[in-house]
Amino acid sequence: MKSLLHRKSLPVGDYRIKFSKFVRVLPRVDGLQITTPLATAMVLLKDQRLFPTLVKLVSACDQKSFQEALPVDLLEHHEDVVSLLLSSGIAGVCDHEGVVDIDKDAVDAGWTPEDLAFHCHTREQMIDVCRDPSPPKPINKQQFPAKHQRIILSTAVLPEPSHNHHNLGFFQVVRERKTIRAYHEQPVTAGVLSDFLWYSMHIREEILCDPGLSRAYSGLLRPVASAGALHSIELYLCIHRCIGLQPGFYHYDSFNHSLGKLSDLGEPCLQMLDLAAASTCRAPQVTSVSPSQGQRPDVLVVMAARYGRHASLHQHTGLSYALILKDVGSIYQQLYLVATALGLAPCGLSFGSSELFEQASGLSGRLECSVGEFMIGNPASTHGFDPGAAVLA
Repeated sequence: MKSLLHRKSLPVGDYRIKFSKFVRVLPRVDGLQITTPLATAMVLLKDQRLFPTLVKLVSACDQKSFQEALPVDLLEHHEDVVSLLLSSGIAGVCDHEGVVDIDKDAVDAGWTPEDLAFHCHTREQMIDVCRDPSPPKPINKQQFPAKHQRIILSTAVLPEPSHNHHNLGFFQVVRERKTIRAYHEQPVTAGVLSDFLWYSMHIREEILCDPGLSRAYSGLLRPVASAGALHSIELYLCIHRCIGLQPGFYHYDSFNHSLGKLSDLGEPCLQMLDLAAASTCRAPQVTSVSPSQGQRPDVLVVMAARYGRHASLHQHTGLSYALILKDVGSIYQQLYLVATALGLAPCGLSFGSSELFEQASGLSGRLECSVGEFMIGNPASTHGFDPGAAVLA
């Protein structure tokens, strides 16, 4: 129970009941657990003879058809069963359109079952209370260190970050931050890319978080915020064109400020670039461009999260993925601001392909999953780009 349970009696007259649109049925060793994000209680169905009743409640069910689904010895208790379903909040009374009364506000607002379940679970006051009576399996924190090494083909040392060409004030950067999807024929340089990565994601310091507690762990400090200083998100770069760097798929080593090449610019990378290029056709400045003529960005940045890094601390709360997505939002804004200060054309993407990332990186999506994409290039001349200054940088 989430709060005080109020008993609901059987509706008067003819009625139809149905499961909530947001109901979830989960198997347990002692039965079936039935709940919804909006329910006031969890129902545990232990009598297997009642399982067919669940099928009946998927669609609107009147009193007669509901009784027919009950075992003979429970027919006299059908009112109590209906009352239990309504009181718990996993089922409700249908209107003429088949919408359950307890769902009406959420349905009118357009909530999907997945989004509502995710929202309600990660925003509860009692999130630290473990719902599952079985203790979570311990996670070896040594498997998910703050700084993670991977096998690379070669290392590209990035130029030292520059401090000489940042002329925009902070509030001017905030004011001028915008999405630009039209690119100049002159590609970005390794120097500008170095500055972009350094001021966005380089590791300033490794620290010990929660010292003295049993859950003490290694954290990182970067120019961008992260919940608990976990910084589980790694940057991968699909470099299409960049003066001073070969095309390919790279991992950004934010501790040594270098790029580790994982592969050449193979088919998975080209497909990722094409997906990104499709979004450039939506730019106001290129409204006449067809999807087949979209511009590939100079560099596509892929954010990938090491889920186990968060799970090692938040497995019992269920907050791991929610915190990862909040970190992604922080990184998006950081990339936008830094790109604006450097005079680049930034664009955050609302979609991406986990499958293509796995193929390009050779990593299991269960260990590192792509959670965000961001593309940069030099802005088209209509945005005041000076190709001479870019080459100099």
